[in-house]
Amino acid sequence: EAHLALGVLRMRRGDPAGAEKALRQGLVLDSTSHEILANLGALMMTTGRGVEGVQFLQRACKVAPDDADVRFNLAMAHRALKEWSAVCIELESMMKIDADRPRARFEYGVAVAELGRFTEVFMAYRAAATTSDWLDQSDTSPGSCGTPWGSHRIAA
Repeated sequence: EAHLALGVLRMRRGDPAGAEKALRQGLVLDSTSHEILANLGALMMTTGRGVEGVQFLQRACKVAPDDADVRFNLAMAHRALKEWSAVCIELESMMKIDADRPRARFEYGVAVAELGRFTEVFMAYRAAATTSDWLDQSDTSPGSCGTPWGSHRIAA
């Protein structure tokens, strides 16, 4: 757990190399920590190593299949790689776990639009807009648009 905390701290302080080192050391000690796996996945995505990020997030989902945040992050990692079918699959799984995520519904609309499934787009956007906490869930902070997972980062 100390390696996870150190890795997260280093990520927040803008030290991706130090964060990766700490998280990988933690993973050696606990290869089934979905928190470490998910944070490594997010770190890989933010450092331009998308394929590796997806792999870490997939491992995290295998360890914690009912963790909606990890599923969302995996979906957003697939989105960054423009793997639209995979985005849909992960968001569908995530919304079965936690249906009250307007951002997930919105991102599902984006993915189905990219796949040309236009009849589903309106329903997804409408569901996102009519969710009661839509405004509370929207991450409008600087940089959130550049990082697909925005406020859904797993950091402990």
